[in-house]
Amino acid sequence: MKQTIEFFIHPKTIGLDLTGPLEVFNTASLLLANEGKTDMGYTACFSAFDVGEIELSSGLCVKAGQKIGNGAEPDIFIVPGCMEVDRVTRDEKRMEHIRAAALRAKRIVSVCNGALILAKAGLLDGKKATTHWLMTEAMQNDYPNVDVLPDAIYVQDGNVATSAGVTAGIDLALALVEEDHGARLALDIARALVLYLRRSGGQSQFSPPL
Repeated sequence: MKQTIEFFIHPKTIGLDLTGPLEVFNTASLLLANEGKTDMGYTACFSAFDVGEIELSSGLCVKAGQKIGNGAEPDIFIVPGCMEVDRVTRDEKRMEHIRAAALRAKRIVSVCNGALILAKAGLLDGKKATTHWLMTEAMQNDYPNVDVLPDAIYVQDGNVATSAGVTAGIDLALALVEEDHGARLALDIARALVLYLRRSGGQSQFSPPL
């Protein structure tokens, strides 16, 4: 049976945080369908605080078809990073909606600074997590109940998974597909999208001193 993925979209969401993982899951579905496994794979939907077009940080517009938490319970709930993460975390009412929506899902995922939204919601308390290298120190200071791993490309702790900045969401999506469908499919996706199946090193290789 296909797994449902709910992407939470906020104005100024980072486009690649959304489209990178989305293409991994979509390619998984296409490759599985080519094998006659049309009932497997993934189906995505997009939610927001208001239904309608949401402009991402790049100017690309994505249509949110449902209000957050109003659809069926998703298998995976994904919070991409956004350029206005403080605007989200300062709004307690909206944070309550995000928390409730995430807790309905079987797995909770963040990309880039989306981890700060999960942390503010209390969803990372007592868990290992990561975020973009620029924000790991702030995350450690602001959320002491979170075990922040600054050098990790992605971290999976129970049913919660977080990734480092931007393209690391692709690495995490590949890992989730491998968990669901095995290493061969993950490798086929990496080949199709011309990606490393597993990149070498941690995210410290991207910091200014290097």
